Amino acid sequence: MSGDPIQFSASSNGDRWLLERGPTPGEDTVIHRANLPSGGMETRLDVRSFLEVTGDRPEAAALRDLLEKNVGDAEAQPAPSEPTVEAGSPSTSPWAKPPGKTGP
Repeated sequence: MSGDPIQFSASSNGDRWLLERGPTPGEDTVIHRANLPSGGMETRLDVRSFLEVTGDRPEAAALRDLLEKNVGDAEAQPAPSEPTVEAGSPSTSPWAKPPGKTGP
């Protein structure tokens, strides 16, 4: 893993969402830390699964924003098995919301 997890969202009830960078591109993990009254449990999902499950929720939007800002970073580059996007073409990144999709 490279560095400490990056918090990208927090709810008013104390839940927190963090991005943990994987050792290679495409192996990033989202960590959800529930608030203490809810038991304080921690769950982990790969980025793609997290975005599929969370749909348009604020934590998903925050993760998309973070990932889009880090596109230039070497760690944020798509894995070799994923399609790359040429300059001027529409985004096909794994975290981009499909056109017309409004919910999970």
